[in-house]
Amino acid sequence: MGTSFGEISGQSRQGLARLNPDGSLDSIYDPAPNGYVQTLVVLPDGDILVGGFFKTIAGQSLAGLARLNPDGTPNQGFSPPGFSSVHSIAVQTDGGILIAGALMDGGVPRRVVRLHSDGSLDLTFDPDLSAEAMSLAIQSDGSLLAGLWGSSDENLVRLNNPTPATQSLGYDGSDIVWLRGGSSPEVWRVTFEYSVDDTEWTLLDTPSRIPGGWELTDVPLPAEGIIRARGYTTGGQYNGSSWFVETLLPLAGPVAPQILMDEASPRFTDHGFGFDVVGTPGDTVVVEVSFDLLEWAEIVTVTLGNEPVPVTDPEAGLTGQRFYRIRPNR
Repeated sequence: MGTSFGEISGQSRQGLARLNPDGSLDSIYDPAPNGYVQTLVVLPDGDILVGGFFKTIAGQSLAGLARLNPDGTPNQGFSPPGFSSVHSIAVQTDGGILIAGALMDGGVPRRVVRLHSDGSLDLTFDPDLSAEAMSLAIQSDGSLLAGLWGSSDENLVRLNNPTPATQSLGYDGSDIVWLRGGSSPEVWRVTFEYSVDDTEWTLLDTPSRIPGGWELTDVPLPAEGIIRARGYTTGGQYNGSSWFVETLLPLAGPVAPQILMDEASPRFTDHGFGFDVVGTPGDTVVVEVSFDLLEWAEIVTVTLGNEPVPVTDPEAGLTGQRFYRIRPNR
């Protein structure tokens, strides 16, 4: 179903209606605001933030801003201050709600405010703007773009956000997880894609919401390539603009098997000369020794894992110079 705002021609609806998938009017959904609806945002849990010029909506005295349950009834846990107008809404992934409009706070006009998820005013966020804000957009780093109306000095300002934006994209060989938090812009849908060359992209299955982000399970991908996560969001005046934020995750290609050279490897022990072998997990390799770099003898065959594999040559101290090499077990 889709929720729309505006006038419904030929119907006794004002401001807000919901359409069935076939485009017909949902006769049950009727919040009936008593004024114009300017903007709405669907939240991750299915609730809808509605902003505009109304004084009452869904039978409640809610001036300019309301949070409705999916069935159109008011969310009783959301208690915002009264706005004389709301033009644009932007939502952070931590639940913070940014409002462009007009709020009188102790006789002082506030043009952009941030609310907590329960609707209460965030007093730590109080930008001093020269004119009424008509549009908002949250950038990927959490910064806020505000479009102003009627200002003789500036029409577009960028505001720093005291709350940092966080995100991480990971792949463990099976599951893709994109975690987003802080002041990152909330997104209403996400796509995951894969590319070998960063030019041609293959769309993967639809990810699902999880606490703190999005996840796609059971995704076998080659060892090399790039994963791209895109989240689609809205903003602008009346929330009429849309765009996306994205994150890229390069996948490491196969790692050639080698002897690890660090403080612990190579080493001499009571059992002989030892060293650690590393490479692509799951690969099976043969460790060999030679006296002259012409003829080679196998010491051991090992399967590599996520941790270095220790190898010991117990005869290293019995002869002179020795050489070691590692080759794939083919």
